[in-house]
Amino acid sequence: MRYFGSLLFLLICLVSLSGFTFGQKRERQRNFSAYAEYYTDGDSNQITVVFRVQNKALIFIKDGESYRARFSVQIEASDSAATEFAREIREYSVSASSLALSKSDSAVVSLLKVTANIHPFSLRITFIDVNTQKEIRQINYRLGLNPGKPNRLKGEKVHIGQTGVYVIDENAKSDVFNLTNFDGCIPFNNKPHGLLIKGKTLSSKTNVILKSSDSNFVFHADTVLQGHIAILEYNNSPAVKFLADTAGEVYYFVKDVATSLIPGSYSIQLATGKDTLNMPGLIGDVWINIPESLQDPSIAWKLLTIIDVNVDSLIDIKPKNKSLLSYLFAYWKKLDPTPKTAYNEVMAEFYARTDFANSFFSTIRANDGLNTDRGRMYVRFGRPAKLRRVTSAEGKQGEVWTYQDGTEYYFVDISGTGNYELVKAL
Repeated sequence: MRYFGSLLFLLICLVSLSGFTFGQKRERQRNFSAYAEYYTDGDSNQITVVFRVQNKALIFIKDGESYRARFSVQIEASDSAATEFAREIREYSVSASSLALSKSDSAVVSLLKVTANIHPFSLRITFIDVNTQKEIRQINYRLGLNPGKPNRLKGEKVHIGQTGVYVIDENAKSDVFNLTNFDGCIPFNNKPHGLLIKGKTLSSKTNVILKSSDSNFVFHADTVLQGHIAILEYNNSPAVKFLADTAGEVYYFVKDVATSLIPGSYSIQLATGKDTLNMPGLIGDVWINIPESLQDPSIAWKLLTIIDVNVDSLIDIKPKNKSLLSYLFAYWKKLDPTPKTAYNEVMAEFYARTDFANSFFSTIRANDGLNTDRGRMYVRFGRPAKLRRVTSAEGKQGEVWTYQDGTEYYFVDISGTGNYELVKAL
């Protein structure tokens, strides 16, 4: 943490804040998302459901020094009259070491399978809290049949994955790849993620082009595979297994796409020589735990005045063909400790600090944590190594923050409104 603090301190020094406030928090990501795929041979339907449930959607109860939630997932395939059905149920337990983690975006990702000898059928996925037996979410799917091939069901109230595109973990072994994201999105972080994309041409000279509103990224298809895809459970996580078959479909394996992209939506185009194939729909690059202060690029840009008094003048020279978000990423590139990846640890740390400061150091008068001395100090130097409460000579509540290098700062709530003012550095 102090590593980031020293980098930021070089820029901050004597700059002060003025009038930063946030509105109400918005929902960042879906609490629930599910992906369903099935294979039919004409006699039975083999259905695989991969799902993600975020901690903040669950009901946690105190369990000793930690918090625990228990929920079950039920998948049920039935005919149109709901007289014939096949069902599978599994229970899950989630532990969180703190109350904050129990309300976070951290998620359980798993899968269930069921075989249904029903034609046609519909699918229902139900999430139930075990402690209260309360239904917390239900997702319904409608039928779509293509005998002899994998099919993705058409879902209601749920984001279904991009057809023919799988986001995988490049650290996988052999022919099994961890399915790192199943809802048509690439996670934005500093980890290597690749793509398995269904194509048409069995050629080693194919490029995959990802296009956003203001940028194009070209990747060479590192490997061309021919066969079939199966979704299975591997090391207690959803995975993709490639089954080689010379009569099967063509897939392109593209390495390390995640490190180049910034959050946004991208169309996919496959280019082999002069031939091009536009994939249906869009694929998103999503920052799962994006700081709230970075969700609105205009707010994120204004916050830069904390470290750069001249930042407003830079807007005047922003290229017209660049979005404010991409321009923001370009600004932070000069402080990127890992410049070969789009994910910038210093940028993420700065906005995480502004979120924390605004939430925890606001006074009773307003949502103004970034305008307080403690908020400014936290953004500059990060979390102190030691914190202790004291009482001033006048009987006012105070705090002493001590950092790893021994530097101490003394704050006192002089007005009694929760606005702890910096009295002195000790």
